[in-house]
Amino acid sequence: MLVELFDALMAGQLNKDNEHRTTISYTLKMLKWQESANCRYLAAIRELARVRKLQATAPPVQVNTQVNVLLG
Repeated sequence: MLVELFDALMAGQLNKDNEHRTTISYTLKMLKWQESANCRYLAAIRELARVRKLQATAPPVQVNTQVNVLLG
């Protein structure tokens, strides 16, 4: 969600018709935040792919439960 938010904010800043642009230093900070959010997003996707790959190669688990009832 942050990646899309920063994409939208940067698009607004880079729009030629925008009369309310921020300063260059703030725009550079926003760019760093955008890059950081993008790196975290890509890292999360890589980890998800790794977990799914590990789950696909794991043997299936079967759970057997035995209940003994003693009468008497």
